[in-house]
Amino acid sequence: MRNLTVRDICPGDGRPVRAVLVVLDTDGKRTTIPPYYSDTNGCGSDGTNFGTYGLGLSDGWRIKSVSVRVCVYNSSGNLKCVTSAGRDNPYT
Repeated sequence: MRNLTVRDICPGDGRPVRAVLVVLDTDGKRTTIPPYYSDTNGCGSDGTNFGTYGLGLSDGWRIKSVSVRVCVYNSSGNLKCVTSAGRDNPYT
């Protein structure tokens, strides 16, 4: 995945956001690929860019699609998460 950027537009809740990749394989299994990336720039549209993200998966794993899961969190953990629609792999 290229140019993964996490942006917290701050709807007034005062809580930060973070994102993680979710992979759907051709067998229908969803796997979260750590680490979570957090927006460290505070409110605004600039966000935190993490550049190109390599999955580093072993041979033989057939990826059907990749999604991004974004969560609002606090020191206790994730409070609410939403997963984007998957981006299909045209090669499977």
